[in-house]
Amino acid sequence: MEQEKKKRIGIVAILGIVILAVAAFCIYRLIDWDSRSIDFNTDDIEEGEFDFEYQDMYVYPSEEEYPNHIVDDKEDMLILGNVYASNYGKKKSIVNMLKKNLDANIIDLSVDKSMVSCEGPIVDVGRQSASFYHMVTQLGKKNCKAIEDSDWYELFESEDRYNEFLKTFKTVDLNKIDTIMIMYNLSDYYAGKAALAITEDDVRGLRGSYEQGLTYLRDNYPHINIIIVSPYPSVFKDDSGNLVYSSTTDYGLLNSSYYYENVYFVATKYCTSFVDNYTYGITESNITEYVESTLLTDKGIEYLGNHIITFLKKKGATNY
Repeated sequence: MEQEKKKRIGIVAILGIVILAVAAFCIYRLIDWDSRSIDFNTDDIEEGEFDFEYQDMYVYPSEEEYPNHIVDDKEDMLILGNVYASNYGKKKSIVNMLKKNLDANIIDLSVDKSMVSCEGPIVDVGRQSASFYHMVTQLGKKNCKAIEDSDWYELFESEDRYNEFLKTFKTVDLNKIDTIMIMYNLSDYYAGKAALAITEDDVRGLRGSYEQGLTYLRDNYPHINIIIVSPYPSVFKDDSGNLVYSSTTDYGLLNSSYYYENVYFVATKYCTSFVDNYTYGITESNITEYVESTLLTDKGIEYLGNHIITFLKKKGATNY
């Protein structure tokens, strides 16, 4: 009996020694790890300093050589969009800022009153003839008969701008274009056209027109670098004189952030560059400085135009 007792005490003692040895080893490893760790000084870092408040995304153009791509000594940048880019042809516009600040050949094919969306795959006269999908397919076919057959006031603020557009359109060869910048405001949102594509080949609605237009470009002109510029939040006065903000108003398809999310989804799906002008810095506290009756003020054009230019020059590093 006494011998069994001594045996149990011996086993307990051995286990205790093992446990103490393991504990001592663990303490040693912790002390060793701490002594070799880098001591970061965070005293100068302000809370939120590294937060990314907007979703700018720069995708480097492919370096692959495409046999149909006609290359010259200057970048050819084609602008597709609406009044967001053109400001109805006034001197103060984002298009003119690009022409002044970029070492590129800027070709303006923005249509003042156009939208991204259309009614279906068959091009028709009027406003939908200048939808994004129909614009790129007409450019590919070098045929803008639907736009030519449309009344100028359905698409442009003036007949002179309409005639200038037709003249420019006939000079564009997508094989020569290096970059396409797509710039539409919230017109589709206000028209209730911000919905998803219903099927894979649906061209209606925001996503449908974007996706099928980008698919057409990717399949036929894979050399082109695509940049999508998001819409900006907007505001207008209702009949009672109250300000109505797109970010908090439901036009049957949630608020304008839903529209923005669809545009961003398309950019990521097709791996295009993306300039986020929606969350860049225009908020309900300052929006009336930048937007008036849904259109950009001169200050708004300057503010968002500089964001785009900085994005292009710094290759997307505008968060830093």
